[in-house]
Amino acid sequence: MQTPRRINDPANSLAVVVAVVLSALLLLGQALFIVPAGKVAVVTTLGKVSGLPRQPGLNIKLPLVQQAWPALSQAELNSSLEAFRGVIEQRPPQVSAVHVDGERAHARARRGEAMDLPPRAVTVHRLELLDWNAALGQLSIEVHCSAGTYIRSIARDLGDRIGCGGCLAFLRRTQALGFHAHQAHPLPERDAVPPDPLSPLLALGALPQRDLSEAEQIDWRCGRRIAMDPGPGEAVVVCNADGSMAGIGHRESEGLLRPKVVFDAAG
Repeated sequence: MQTPRRINDPANSLAVVVAVVLSALLLLGQALFIVPAGKVAVVTTLGKVSGLPRQPGLNIKLPLVQQAWPALSQAELNSSLEAFRGVIEQRPPQVSAVHVDGERAHARARRGEAMDLPPRAVTVHRLELLDWNAALGQLSIEVHCSAGTYIRSIARDLGDRIGCGGCLAFLRRTQALGFHAHQAHPLPERDAVPPDPLSPLLALGALPQRDLSEAEQIDWRCGRRIAMDPGPGEAVVVCNADGSMAGIGHRESEGLLRPKVVFDAAG
């Protein structure tokens, strides 16, 4: 029997991976190579890289190269985006957190190294073209994607597909792990009262739920299996009688629910 993972603090994050929704602005006809330094770099002027602090030991120049982009209608551009919908093979950008021989790729990129990063499978559940400014070569998209998807790579690969180059100008994460941007709070000032934490149930609404009786709560906290009707999905959210979250269970074929993550575990 596998020992359930016991967590005494319900505020701990859950190892449940769901999709991410992002809003992005892409630039066609431009190839931008940047080295990050803990800040987001935004292209504001053609021919320049802005928002990049100087770094000790960085002695390479990373120019912004501009070339003409073809005249495209919104329908033609949307057709080009079709190649980035669904399950796709995507090559991570040079400036990424991918490990290369035990070291992050971005650390090697800071030293001016070029790496051949192998492609990996990611899923783009939805990619919507929101706006296309043909005069500026700018398009805005909304992407609903799996974890591990690089939007910068979509910008790069779209530019390559069209034949003019492309880069990411702006990126905003609007949803992650079931939480939405409108639920976010600004960081409080020093000595200010922090906002109430969000319930993890907000992020797990898509999963089936099992409500415990008062007697079942004791069994659950002790790591014992409880009865569970057959149904779709293996992961099940388990809630106490008062509606608070008790943990995550794994549905078994024998009509039982095995504790996987247990909050407020006993013993």
